[in-house]
Amino acid sequence: VAIHRDLGDPRLEAIVRLSQAEAHRMLDEQSRARSRALDAVVMARRSGSRLFELCSEALIIELSRDPSPVPGLKRLAAIRTDLSPLGASTAEQIVLCRLLRMWSRQPDLAPAELNLSEPPAELLDAVHRFMQAHGMSDRSELGRHHREAVATWSAVSDPR
Repeated sequence: VAIHRDLGDPRLEAIVRLSQAEAHRMLDEQSRARSRALDAVVMARRSGSRLFELCSEALIIELSRDPSPVPGLKRLAAIRTDLSPLGASTAEQIVLCRLLRMWSRQPDLAPAELNLSEPPAELLDAVHRFMQAHGMSDRSELGRHHREAVATWSAVSDPR
């Protein structure tokens, strides 16, 4: 981070901060993850990188422990749509996995309540098909997100 700051490159600093935030999320260090994600949003905005701004915002939403996740879930669905014209198809899929993990906290919500048309099982399958179509393994970043989404849904019900 310091090197990119010294070079005056807020876009790369945003990427590093987002990566740090994700690592903290995976380690279940929610406070540190949120702090790094907020930093990433600031750096992405400063650099004009809408892609990393949206990805950072999506992580912040996932980290939210709001007892009513519906607004956050709707925003994640909107972020996914906002990423589409940016040509960030893998990022769209990661945001979808974030949405699915968050949705599993309140699995009784109907897709229509979240401005979606497919149920979780179909969305999980869509991510898997995307990975296959693009030659991505389960060990890829998207693969990891997908595995986590499948695991969270398996914990609440069998989505298949």
